[in-house]
Amino acid sequence: MLRERLARGTLDTRSFRRPLARCDISHCRGMCCYDGVYVSEASAAVIRDLADKHAAFFSGLGLELPPGVIVEGDWAGGDGLKTAVRPHPFSRRVEGYPTHFTDTACVFLAPDGRCSLQVLSERLDRHPWFYKPVKCWMHPMTLGGQAKDVLILHSRETDPYRLRHYDGFVSAIFCGRTCPDGAAASEVLVPELTFLSQIVGRDFLAEVRQAPESSPVA
Repeated sequence: MLRERLARGTLDTRSFRRPLARCDISHCRGMCCYDGVYVSEASAAVIRDLADKHAAFFSGLGLELPPGVIVEGDWAGGDGLKTAVRPHPFSRRVEGYPTHFTDTACVFLAPDGRCSLQVLSERLDRHPWFYKPVKCWMHPMTLGGQAKDVLILHSRETDPYRLRHYDGFVSAIFCGRTCPDGAAASEVLVPELTFLSQIVGRDFLAEVRQAPESSPVA
């Protein structure tokens, strides 16, 4: 589905010129995982199977997974399958943790802030993002537009989750905030854009670099 959406989709090149800084797990502690992640039915089935088959591995990382690692989500009127969460003291451990974020974490977040699904992928000699949910390894990039076929890096001005009761997501986490001393997002996110290009069959890096400064999309 990702390949189909972006094969002929649009790329918001201007958004990838915004300066960012790569996240530092020792500082952010994986706070982008505070509410888990919404996944497709196919991904949910894979994650459930991994939790069952590799329970000892996850336990060895310090994680005691609940019986239901996938739950029905309900956020801002939307619903769907998502990874379960557990209590987690982010606000006490992370300086600058957004006040509208809750003290919870995805059940697959390891104590050191790493994604245990990524750690498992590496342990099984797979690509690090083989088992990691798409939305997670793409982060802070997202798919926008009604058809979810626009690759974009939302800013504080465009963050769709800046609502009356919630002050944004991508624009609130450290790796999504504008960093005046940082590099262009297209350079900071080279691994993600390269991997996505291989999946879709496009060269997103080249498209951003070759787009005129005044061009918002390609």
